[in-house]
Amino acid sequence: MKFVENIKFAQVIVGEAQGGAERFFVKLAIALDAAGLRQSLFIGHDKTRFEELSDAGLAVQQFTFDKGPKGWLATKAFQRALVAEDANIVMGWMNRAARRIPIGRYKRVARFGGYYPLKYYSGFDQIICNTPDLERFCISEGWDNKKVRTISNFGELPNMPSVRRADFDTAEDAFVILACGRLHPSKGFDILIRAMQDVPPHTVLWLAGAGEEEAALRSLADQLNLASHIRFLGWRHDQSSLLEQADVCAVPSRHEPLSNVVIEAWSMKVPVVASASEGPSWLIGDAGAFGTLFPIDDHEALGREITRFVEDDALRNSVADAAFQKWETGFSKSAIVDQYLRFLQAL
Repeated sequence: MKFVENIKFAQVIVGEAQGGAERFFVKLAIALDAAGLRQSLFIGHDKTRFEELSDAGLAVQQFTFDKGPKGWLATKAFQRALVAEDANIVMGWMNRAARRIPIGRYKRVARFGGYYPLKYYSGFDQIICNTPDLERFCISEGWDNKKVRTISNFGELPNMPSVRRADFDTAEDAFVILACGRLHPSKGFDILIRAMQDVPPHTVLWLAGAGEEEAALRSLADQLNLASHIRFLGWRHDQSSLLEQADVCAVPSRHEPLSNVVIEAWSMKVPVVASASEGPSWLIGDAGAFGTLFPIDDHEALGREITRFVEDDALRNSVADAAFQKWETGFSKSAIVDQYLRFLQAL
């Protein structure tokens, strides 16, 4: 699109090392660069994120936004660097970035992926939400409906070296369930482990993630005598390789505003079993064509839904095909990048 020549776009994220928003920040920045958009990227100190962006040929500056005097100095240094870039649109990802972006000779955009307090966004020109429910939340909290819109995430994953089931002590004829995410209570992985009691015996769970719940989850697997059916893979950056080997992707979250994992699984033609939390409910819907939902915290229902996919190849294939078509038209990289570029042009 020729109009991107007129846009000087800055993005700012001060996030954790691991998380869906942080991963999508990198994916979106690289995709917008490929579309010809000039960008300046500012991140909190993170070696992996810095290298990913730099290796893709993007200009990125990082700052150590600690608490106390050092953090204050880092914020001031960032603000000087932001002004020097002379951007005409600046997008801050979540609260910690937004509150550090001063008023300037640019439009300020907030990028929402959660139900954040709106006090940090006073004076911002626009909010981008990644689900309609978040857009409704912002409006219900008093935000002008003309200044908030939904642009979701895309699900493309980079190609990575292949993995083998044997790499994770898994038989070739096993039925593999893949679950990915931070090992946190909100993700509901304890419910998924409990559900493993009620699935066919040749089913194996690959749990890719890290976090404070890991010890508790390992202990639960031991208590339920399920350790031989569960593989803790740690934090991974090769989701595409894992999805290539998966038969089903499980998203058991208690709270999930969107769920990048659902969209990523769709892009790889892997059917999804998800809790009826906010994001998966919107993405999948009640009809069952694009995946299947189960009540939050109901491990028996989750076990039944997994078993349906284990026992019915035709169901698994039809759901995977329908979900892939939905992803291709509404959640592919080209579709979402086009929405961002048109939004920036209008702004």
